[in-house]
Amino acid sequence: MPARATIGMIANTIQTISPIETLRLLAHRLVAEQTPYLEFSSGSQDFIKTVEQSETLKARARAIRDELAQLVAESLAECSEKDLDDPDAHLAAGLLMATWTVAFLQAHRIFRKTRDAEAAKEAFLAMVDKGTRGVKAAMADKRDYYCQSRRGNRLFELGLGPVALAFCAASSKQDHAAIERVIAEAGRDTFGTLSSAALDGDANTASHKVYKFSDRLLRQFGPVADVVREFDRVHRVSLRTGTTLRIGMVADYEPTADAVRSLWERFGPVDIAWNINPNGTPSTEALDAGRELGCEVMKWDELKEHLKKA
Repeated sequence: MPARATIGMIANTIQTISPIETLRLLAHRLVAEQTPYLEFSSGSQDFIKTVEQSETLKARARAIRDELAQLVAESLAECSEKDLDDPDAHLAAGLLMATWTVAFLQAHRIFRKTRDAEAAKEAFLAMVDKGTRGVKAAMADKRDYYCQSRRGNRLFELGLGPVALAFCAASSKQDHAAIERVIAEAGRDTFGTLSSAALDGDANTASHKVYKFSDRLLRQFGPVADVVREFDRVHRVSLRTGTTLRIGMVADYEPTADAVRSLWERFGPVDIAWNINPNGTPSTEALDAGRELGCEVMKWDELKEHLKKA
């Protein structure tokens, strides 16, 4: 059955049955109608063997699977009145395609061992039924959430009401882009830092681990009278001489001109761009960019001498 015809069947039955359940029923219908696509015989075994031995055919099979997953995802999104690139729809489609693939291969393995076509069909349908229940459970609304990100994974619970949940559960690409933009503009590197600031009631107490040691160096340095953290990497430093300096931190191993300009553009003018990485050295281009902007780029030893004389 062509992929688009399958999706058409889903769309036509969605008015009374969920699309995920429709796919499960489709599996039972295909088996009952003895479609050649779900045949378990010596001939089908030879076909599977031929596919497994050909990289071209395997690539084509993967392409068909991906095309069907895309079409299923779009159908799920449309039925839910969501955008076609809705991540939940694509997740569900991927899980469903994985279920059918595993069920199909497992059924053929059973037939290969037993030569019992009925046992293979029963195994196929049992796997599809089990996988469908898993997808339904995974996609059901719940308060336990598993967050996966570049910064790590965590299971957490949100005991929120319907209004608060709708406000907080931002999952679209646009939502995530907006979140990243807010973090960048606020100068906070993670939600953990923001959470600490909210709990303490003062954003200046929330120090990100990348800048925490450097923050301590400034506060404990003798000529420094007071430090006000404006952002996690930008401090307004008051010296005992009465001089005030705005110091921005750059954590790169070898800061480039772009790193210095980016600091200036995101957080405003600074008097000093401090390269806090103890191992690297600012590039010549970074030093030149600092002079063009009107700030000095330096390491800790240079900064100490500067603070003593300022």
